[in-house]
Amino acid sequence: MQPDVAEAHQVALSKEQISQLERLRPLFFNAKTAKEKSAYFDSLSIVFRPANLIDSIAFYAENLATQFPTIQTYFATADAYYDVFSFAMNEQKVKSAAEKARIYYEKILAQAPENSAAKVKLGVTYTITATPMQGIKMIREVLEKEPDNQLALFNLGLLSMQSGQYEKAVERFERLLVINPKDVNSCLLLGQSLVNLNKGKEAIERMEKFKANLSDSPVDTEIKQRIDVFLADLRK
Repeated sequence: MQPDVAEAHQVALSKEQISQLERLRPLFFNAKTAKEKSAYFDSLSIVFRPANLIDSIAFYAENLATQFPTIQTYFATADAYYDVFSFAMNEQKVKSAAEKARIYYEKILAQAPENSAAKVKLGVTYTITATPMQGIKMIREVLEKEPDNQLALFNLGLLSMQSGQYEKAVERFERLLVINPKDVNSCLLLGQSLVNLNKGKEAIERMEKFKANLSDSPVDTEIKQRIDVFLADLRK
């Protein structure tokens, strides 16, 4: 079912944005070449993404992939459904989006079996099925070949947290911070894992050390603010 402008009203898009959607939709559906249709898809995504209309992005990505099936369009579709799966609150929506993402990641791997990003994300979608270890095995296989694969490390860290294995989570996030010392998400999750291990003092020390290595650039200033929020909650 095609998303319509009524959906746009529900998320308070501006009149200009709604006008953009009304102009871009027919251009997207009438496009005759992959390049042309991809360009209109990108333009639609620019309108949808700030409003968190990721379901709409997935819908148009899948339409693009159906008409022009390539690894690139498969990835756009798989990643869009992966985003829906990652952020959906409804259990049925989580499952259906994961299934869609799985279909397209499998299409990618059929053509490019060594694509580690597709394999890791495919593995993540399996972790909510009746065979979660199948997914975890996939992610571990990537890590065996690529010990510094950040996507694999991050997701194994998250999965360790979800299963209460905080010591393992700490190992994963510490490794990520060695690879990328400015990885704020890994820093925050490391801090949370330490807190869950009753190591609040160590968590504060790690956060403060992380902050001390940041600059005064706009990006680093925003990162500092995120760390400060975490520290404020931790010190309550």
